[in-house]
Amino acid sequence: MNRSDPTVHELGLEPEIVAALDGSADGGLLVFSGPTRGNRVPHQAAAAREMQDRSGGNLLVFGYARGIEYGFGLPPLRKGAMELHDLNGFRGADLRTALETDLPARPDVIAVDDVIDAEAMGALVGAASSGTGVVAAFAAGTVAEAAGRVISWGREAFPGSPALAAAMAVGSLRLVVAEVTLPGTDGQTVACREFVVLDEAMRVGLLRLPATETVHAIEHLMEQGRVGRTMKASAGLLLKQGLISEETFHSQAAARAAA
Repeated sequence: MNRSDPTVHELGLEPEIVAALDGSADGGLLVFSGPTRGNRVPHQAAAAREMQDRSGGNLLVFGYARGIEYGFGLPPLRKGAMELHDLNGFRGADLRTALETDLPARPDVIAVDDVIDAEAMGALVGAASSGTGVVAAFAAGTVAEAAGRVISWGREAFPGSPALAAAMAVGSLRLVVAEVTLPGTDGQTVACREFVVLDEAMRVGLLRLPATETVHAIEHLMEQGRVGRTMKASAGLLLKQGLISEETFHSQAAARAAA
């Protein structure tokens, strides 16, 4: 990892998010989402590099030229420890083929910017379920939307076994983050994140539910404050710290309620 790149700590990622990186290089899917690339790629890149550093292994990156330049463009400290692939012109089938070609080399961590379809997600869920750490990024405004996308795409990728596919998707999930940018009181912008960390006990509980109820169950647990943090709670913390105004807080709450 090039030390001039921002780390997970320098980006201000919450301790719970950073803790979720432990052991994830041994298998698991971590999702960073947001409405813009700036809301997701820097965090995805920092998390992938942190996982690479902790595992001492290799990092395989698939991303669009702009995303690679944004989050992964600087060379890593360990020569050959990072391999970059430009996704321009790629389809999900191409990504699946590339992963099937590269996975025999057992990369410890795979990072994919802008997962665009079910076939790509199916390939990533398969990799995560087979012992590789996968850090995916795509556009979504909430944790529920992002988690729902993983599950629905997983089911679509394996139409012959939708129940098994949903179980693989839920069983592989370790972390889902959604970030938006709010106007700050200093005239700058401030990041507001919601997230959920899915430990083994939570995944086992979710796997007992019908796939159609999984996302609602995650939302319910977050609203109860039992796992992760909702966007409303994060906005409330920013308000208490004086980083956003009352007007911004209530506007954000209203937008979430209407979503």
